[in-house]
Amino acid sequence: TADRVGWNHFARFDHTSEWVSKMNWDLLVFLKAWARSPRKVGAVIPSSPVLAKAMAEQVELTPGRLVVELGAGTGAVTRALVERGIRPEDLIVIEMDPVFCSRLRQRFPQLQILNIDATRLEPVLRRHHIDRVATIVSSLPLLSLDRKSQHAILRQSFRLLGGRGTFIQYTYGV
Repeated sequence: TADRVGWNHFARFDHTSEWVSKMNWDLLVFLKAWARSPRKVGAVIPSSPVLAKAMAEQVELTPGRLVVELGAGTGAVTRALVERGIRPEDLIVIEMDPVFCSRLRQRFPQLQILNIDATRLEPVLRRHHIDRVATIVSSLPLLSLDRKSQHAILRQSFRLLGGRGTFIQYTYGV
């Protein structure tokens, strides 16, 4: 595992720049998660700020229209959505990895962050009295998931969008 190769030692390294430190911490946490479960993480490095900003720019800024982010990881897209102007009460973040989820809650205490598998999206949102959303922004590694999971996530997402919403997705693949 990643711990055996000393990632924890490097995560404590004292950097001169807060930004460099945060980026290195994100990379190390991401690599550890990838080492634990490469098919669930689906990428070797976190999303770049450029990709995150490009995705966030596709989201319509309309107060009261709910945005759901799937597979937030280390929060690059989450940060871009917040910086774009999505109000905290209009954003729900979904992340199934408990380490990423904990980190997201520390970074974005104003957001509702749910530690769930996206295949359970619809029933969980309905328990929160949400049956429609305007936009879903997904960084899920759909191509590395089994077909049953892919279909469950997409079927639920499009039902929640109700035929009028926007689904924004990126995924790495060969």
